[in-house]
Amino acid sequence: MAPLLLAAMSTLLAQGCARHDGELGQGVLVVAVDALRADHVQSFGYDRRTTPFLDELAAEGVSFRSAWSPGPGIVPAQVALLTGCDPMIARVPPLLKDGPRATPLVGWKIPDEVPRIAVEFLANGYTTAAFADHPLIGSLRGFDQGFADWVDFGGGRSAGSFEFGIRGVGGRFLEWLRERERQENWFAYVHMNDLERIWKLSEEELPPVFEPRRELDRIPPLGAGEPLYFSLARSRWNGTDRSLGELEAVYDSALLEVDKNIARLFAQMKRRGQWERTTVVVVGTFGVGFGDSGFIAASGSLSDVDLHVPLVIRPAPADRFEGGRFIEAPVSLVDLPPTLLALAGIQAPAGMHGVSLVPTMSGDDDPPREYAFASSFIAEGFAVIGDRYCYERSRPGARGPGPLSRSWYGDDLTRLSEYREVLHDRLAPGPIGHLPSGTRDPFIRASMRGAGRDWYALLGRARVILHRLPWATEEPDPVEVAELRAAGVLGLWP
Repeated sequence: MAPLLLAAMSTLLAQGCARHDGELGQGVLVVAVDALRADHVQSFGYDRRTTPFLDELAAEGVSFRSAWSPGPGIVPAQVALLTGCDPMIARVPPLLKDGPRATPLVGWKIPDEVPRIAVEFLANGYTTAAFADHPLIGSLRGFDQGFADWVDFGGGRSAGSFEFGIRGVGGRFLEWLRERERQENWFAYVHMNDLERIWKLSEEELPPVFEPRRELDRIPPLGAGEPLYFSLARSRWNGTDRSLGELEAVYDSALLEVDKNIARLFAQMKRRGQWERTTVVVVGTFGVGFGDSGFIAASGSLSDVDLHVPLVIRPAPADRFEGGRFIEAPVSLVDLPPTLLALAGIQAPAGMHGVSLVPTMSGDDDPPREYAFASSFIAEGFAVIGDRYCYERSRPGARGPGPLSRSWYGDDLTRLSEYREVLHDRLAPGPIGHLPSGTRDPFIRASMRGAGRDWYALLGRARVILHRLPWATEEPDPVEVAELRAAGVLGLWP
């Protein structure tokens, strides 16, 4: 059994999980939605009524208008939300210094010593469960630690069940919730991949609600593979020619349907009398592009398009936070785990990279962090996001297959070693996808570049220790271990 889970079980046995007779338990529910762009949420400034229920939830809770995913993909985003750590810590280093690189979707494993939010809740007497909506999110990558009940993609608590999307994971969550005693404290993580499955649907399966925008009337070429820049991947093609505006309208129509299904899920909780005792979070894990970042109906860039996500926290009403507040300071998804632990009165472990947002939610004017950081599993490089500027230094497509690199660089593969730098002023009007050259301010650019380099160099040193090969004979340098432990990036390394 993993060290973290052993520690949690020992603490749980020592503390006990019984509550006083008649005392009602508290719930914590996280609904994580893949491919949910912040700028397509109406209460975040969108001009279409795509999210009426989420807007109502925002009126009851606290919305973070500048929340950023530390990785534009399913695996890295879930690592951040379930560990409170930068997902690069779960990126397995190559076996040899100059060895082959892993493909974008392999080479991920959360080390045992990395903290998990579920382990902390479990150790403090909470019942824990997770419901995964994608096969990449599972026990093989270490996601299940701390969850007493882990339901893999398509799996069911009933024999023969194989449903996915909000109807599948939401139904299984409600079934699990029905089994809870009223005195139990519980934490549940519900992962939704609905917005990634919409591109093959016909108009009969997903009736259009919104009209395509005229300025997006270009029909993108159909690519031969995926992922690709500047063309539509085969997996996103439903057999018909659709303009960028039509693809965006499909996404917005699907987002409205997702919003309705989340509303139905929460309505069930209200009917059962569990709403008032539950802290609820709806969070986007990463975004999706419509040509504005180079990707079309897909994700993977280090721009605002794929990193800027909505984060709405509705604490249980008993916590007495002022509802309807919008926070403009930049925050990262790694900040959510320590925030939820703080709301529950649980001390976050020292190994989490995130910071608690509770002081900010309580009215503290000091920003919770100076920068949010992001790295990609497709582009080599990083992004640094501050209160006004977003800096990107990357080699687009460098980590992906050959067709991906050629879709950006063309046939001149000598350019693969070139890094591109973009400094985007998020307060200025104009495109947000980082395709233009951006603003030129050498001081700001150098400062943000240095912050990103320092952060990922630190993580690079830590992950070599955390992913130590089983046959390694030399112990890590104790001086380096002490330095990394002091920096808070070694988790619970002994």
